[in-house]
Amino acid sequence: MKKNKGFTVLELLIILVVVGVVLFILKSVVTGMVLSNVSNKKKQQAETIALQYIGKVNDYINFQTFNFNEYSYSLKTGIYDVDGDNRNQKYLNDIISVSEMPKEGWVYIKNNEVFEYSLKFERYTVSKINDKQTIEYSDVISKPKGVKTLTLSDEDYDEDDEFDYQG
Repeated sequence: MKKNKGFTVLELLIILVVVGVVLFILKSVVTGMVLSNVSNKKKQQAETIALQYIGKVNDYINFQTFNFNEYSYSLKTGIYDVDGDNRNQKYLNDIISVSEMPKEGWVYIKNNEVFEYSLKFERYTVSKINDKQTIEYSDVISKPKGVKTLTLSDEDYDEDDEFDYQG
């Protein structure tokens, strides 16, 4: 009797199924790692740009203190919108420039420096509230409750006002 050497069709089919399952699992793991890496990179990028933006606002405040006549707008204590729909108003985005501008948000200036902020970039909101910085994937940005946010042309607020964040 002669011995057959080789695989049957059933054995080959089983091997193909096993290899397919292993490749599918491997693809899922690699895809998850790549997406996680891209997400972390975008988070870090949003944080970096937010810190650049806040640094520029602080620079503007410091330079206006020393060279008041060179600047059109005085940033005093208050909460300023970074951008808005009313083109008759000036917003922080009109005087601050970084590589990617926040789409919306606010900056609370107190004692001649940025005290707190919440800035929304493409997919992430970078906030510093109560000395805690957070970066969240969010389509919504919370604004301070019960407080009028200012544009650069607003002067009708009391510098001694305390602002309450419950957003």
